Amino acid sequence: MKSICVYCGSNSGSRPVYAERAASLGRMLASQGLAVVYGGGNVGLMGIVANAVLEAGGDTAAAMAAAGYRSRSHFTRAFRQAHGRTPGASRAT
Repeated sequence: MKSICVYCGSNSGSRPVYAERAASLGRMLASQGLAVVYGGGNVGLMGIVANAVLEAGGDTAAAMAAAGYRSRSHFTRAFRQAHGRTPGASRAT
């Protein structure tokens, strides 16, 4: 297996342990060499997992729906502004 999809909330939850476990999951996945496919958000538990993966030197790929965007280029531009990279591109090391 080369990647795993993570689906979780765009809210960090009511208990700090949720955020702690999300970060732990992200670090563990990166340490196992698994790329994480996620919803593309940078908030809540999903953002915590993705950020932990990136901070640990792992790779992520966004599967964010382009609904509500005028065109693919508009979506790509918005994603780049939010994440500093294009959708599906992993972080430069």
